[in-house]
Amino acid sequence: MAQHSTESYPSSGEETFDQGEATTTSKLQNVIFKVITLLFALFVLVSFNVVFLLIVVSWLPDAAWLAIISDQGLSHRLHGSILPVIPLSVLIGTVVQLYRSQDRLAPLLMALAVPVIFALVELATGTYTIMGTGPFLFPLVLIALMHPRTRELVRVRRLDGVMAGLTGLAAVAWIPFAYGQVQLQRLAVPGDSHAEMEHWNLMAVLAILVIVWGLIGASDRPGWRLTAWVAGLASAWYGFQSLLFPVASAAPLPWAVVAVVWAVVYVIVAERRARSAAPTALRKQHL
Repeated sequence: MAQHSTESYPSSGEETFDQGEATTTSKLQNVIFKVITLLFALFVLVSFNVVFLLIVVSWLPDAAWLAIISDQGLSHRLHGSILPVIPLSVLIGTVVQLYRSQDRLAPLLMALAVPVIFALVELATGTYTIMGTGPFLFPLVLIALMHPRTRELVRVRRLDGVMAGLTGLAAVAWIPFAYGQVQLQRLAVPGDSHAEMEHWNLMAVLAILVIVWGLIGASDRPGWRLTAWVAGLASAWYGFQSLLFPVASAAPLPWAVVAVVWAVVYVIVAERRARSAAPTALRKQHL
């Protein structure tokens, strides 16, 4: 049962690695793990380097947007601004594994959730291809299997009650939104440029990921604090972009505001949880 407690949460959202409970990992395996992780992070960075620029481009005036993104009309502005969020989360969850990976289980699970959710959404809309998610899913699975604490990746001892509850409230809005986007992709008519570029899939994936990331952030996995921030920022970004560009897939004004407010509340709760855990962690270090 979910519960809100401050008795033994990891300090600042990071659980200190207990050498006594650690899985014995050879130096060779650790080197291979770091090399594969680094290569995959570089792959994501190179593959989406132009996409990441959309975070900046999305704020430019309409004329500038059309000049730079000449093959996409103004109705694609929201989709273009949301697109970088997905690979950026994968990049963040991967890069942090290069330092103290034993304390970064939650971010790795956050990254792994992306290709899994994408594959499920594509299966639901009949657009699945193994080359769409395979190049990301297989390396991430390999990284997870070689992680020094791989056995603990899916283990959850408890959830923070308040954060899990907030995620549940968010799901009430995000799940119908995801369903609507899936239907738009599945029933798209020929010539629908949003469907051709799988933009409806993209938005459905974002909706489900906010929920999944919210639950990972509410868990007691090491590194949950970073994942909580990503979940909050993803919701806030969508809300802000919906207010700026009320085009395809944008939330109506009240719901756009709710998305931003939810993000702020969720992150505040996460930070209070992290701070309340600090004294307990310090005491345990001196025992």
